[in-house]
Amino acid sequence: AGQVRPHAHLRMSKFTQHFEDILDYATTPLDWFMKQYPEVTREDARKWLGRYGTTGAVQQQVIKHLSEGQKAKVVFCKMAKEGAHMLLLDEPTNALDMEMIDSLADAINDYKGGVVLVSHDMRLISQVAKEIWIVDKGVRKYRGDIRDFKMDLRKQMKLDDGPSSVPQPAKGAAPASRKTVPAVTKAPTTVSAPAPTVLRPPAPPVERGAPLVPPPGPRVVPAQQISSVAGDDTPARPLPAGGAPAAGRYIPPALRRRMEAQAAGSADYEQGDGAW
Repeated sequence: AGQVRPHAHLRMSKFTQHFEDILDYATTPLDWFMKQYPEVTREDARKWLGRYGTTGAVQQQVIKHLSEGQKAKVVFCKMAKEGAHMLLLDEPTNALDMEMIDSLADAINDYKGGVVLVSHDMRLISQVAKEIWIVDKGVRKYRGDIRDFKMDLRKQMKLDDGPSSVPQPAKGAAPASRKTVPAVTKAPTTVSAPAPTVLRPPAPPVERGAPLVPPPGPRVVPAQQISSVAGDDTPARPLPAGGAPAAGRYIPPALRRRMEAQAAGSADYEQGDGAW
């Protein structure tokens, strides 16, 4: 418990997580800055905004169309113009990129006044924190930098990936039994052989002038019924009555046509002379 009595001339400037609430979304950064400081000329207002990253055409854009980082630059410009003795910064890096975070760290280190900073950003804290004080059942100074402090916290919370974080069995304790995982065997896969390919000999070439319709199957007749064909020196034998071929022997195609013509009663066929 206690009381805080600020100096009558103390000036404090603060940057909250809802910093954009102080902006007028319907106006431009240049007009808003000149409204906050009427004594500043338009040319000087441009210089102030440009010094903190709001340059060129961005000064004439409506604030509601700006990004969160651009809005934060406008607010930082206002804080710098106030010339405060103490800065209150609550999570100032939420809308900043890495380049802006480094620039903010340089500005805090060069600042001659007091700074109260609330942040979870390790990039910013590692650049501005000079001493670490631990408040836990008392107040004591920590020996080391912020990185050492972070590693000690990880060890206390058992978040290290090293061997010390793995629980070891007590001395004399029986080793934990290992679970046996049954082997999984796959059933053999049967691959059926492809069907054999049957190759057939090519068909004999068709002579010029030969009929396109294939002749009927071979016929077999007795030897005594076979007569000579044209161009054969063997004397012709008499054909059976009616000229019908008998079964039992093979008949050449020429002789078969001759027998068929005789059976049909062709007028050009002379029986017994062996000629057409």
